[in-house]
Amino acid sequence: MPVFQHPDEAHQVSQPDVSSFARGYQRGLAWGTARREPIVKTARWSGLVAAAIILAAMVGVYGFRWQNDVTYGVSHVLPLPAATVDNAPIWYRDYAARLRHAEAVYARQSSGTDGEEVTGLEGYAMDRAVYDHVLRDIADSRDIRIRQSPVQQRFQRLYTGDTARARLARAPGVSADILKRDIANRLLRQELKARLTEAGELGEQDINTWMCQRVQQRDVTYWLPGITPS
Repeated sequence: MPVFQHPDEAHQVSQPDVSSFARGYQRGLAWGTARREPIVKTARWSGLVAAAIILAAMVGVYGFRWQNDVTYGVSHVLPLPAATVDNAPIWYRDYAARLRHAEAVYARQSSGTDGEEVTGLEGYAMDRAVYDHVLRDIADSRDIRIRQSPVQQRFQRLYTGDTARARLARAPGVSADILKRDIANRLLRQELKARLTEAGELGEQDINTWMCQRVQQRDVTYWLPGITPS
């Protein structure tokens, strides 16, 4: 009967075969270990730069009322409020999109602008943002919903081709999302008017007058400096 002998220094123990996946993993681990310090340093500096950009944008928005591509881009990452309506936020990105749209429309229709008119556009954009928020809130409370299909159909009908309206929609700064939101809000207002008329709540007022009264009843706080709604 053979006797098992432990290997000594004169014997070699065979190594198990290592799969290509294991070899790749080991090489990748070795590469990451060797380069861990520069990777961590790069990530740290990238985080500091991103934090500095975000902080500068927030200080610019709330301290100096900056309106530029940086603050607009940051507003899509951070939930920056431009105002609150009964403690519900109106996001800066929505206000800024409305303002960029208004500026593009004005630039298309006018040969120029000055500081007084730009201030008016900012107040207009804020008014529209607050009005739209209250409109959607009232519509939700009355279970009024607008499907996307009629919004898309009307958008295609109004903003395609070579009409003046279609050319304006393609102007720099004009967002298709804002145009579709305007269409949806008009449809909401029409349906709300029909409901109010049927219930006898509208009376002699038109729907815009009725809505403006509802806006005035809300507790609105403006976060951006120097914006004076009309």
